[in-house]
Amino acid sequence: MTERAYKTIDTLILTSVACALEAVNVLLMKAVKNEIFTLSVTVPIALIVMVRWKWPAAVAAVAGGLTYCLCNAAAPAQYLVYGLGNAGVMLNLLWFKSAAPGKIRGSLWLSLLFALTGFLSAIAGRAAVSMIVSFDLKNIPLLLASDALNVVIGLVVIAVARKQNGLFEAQPVYLARMRKEAEGSDE
Repeated sequence: MTERAYKTIDTLILTSVACALEAVNVLLMKAVKNEIFTLSVTVPIALIVMVRWKWPAAVAAVAGGLTYCLCNAAAPAQYLVYGLGNAGVMLNLLWFKSAAPGKIRGSLWLSLLFALTGFLSAIAGRAAVSMIVSFDLKNIPLLLASDALNVVIGLVVIAVARKQNGLFEAQPVYLARMRKEAEGSDE
């Protein structure tokens, strides 16, 4: 299998997981009357894709947001806020200007800071799109409040993911390491 094919399949699998979990979370939250929050693992999964492949993380972020809207029978404006707004997570690519994915993975604190800035970027993206669509600043505190629990869950997801072999790792580096280990065991 080529690296390009692996990248495509890997991104589609992780995006599918994000969308499936988004759908399950929405259905579970609908069962709870008067819920004031929603659970979502789209941002941490998008961040995992980002560490693995960089730009394809946008696919997971946008697809997760659109799935959330679809399962909630959202208004058209919400599709823009959660679909396009979630792409704000891509601002986290700026991390790779000063820190390699391996350095982020190697430090719990950098991993958690990476996750926190990912959430803040996604929230900022949603807030920016929300202001453009509705010109209403009152939505910003709601976006922050609704994601508070998700940030905590996301920090836990990233803390666990970084300990799994190859999960929170740049895949070209991981694949090269696996090839080298396989060649070493053949001798």
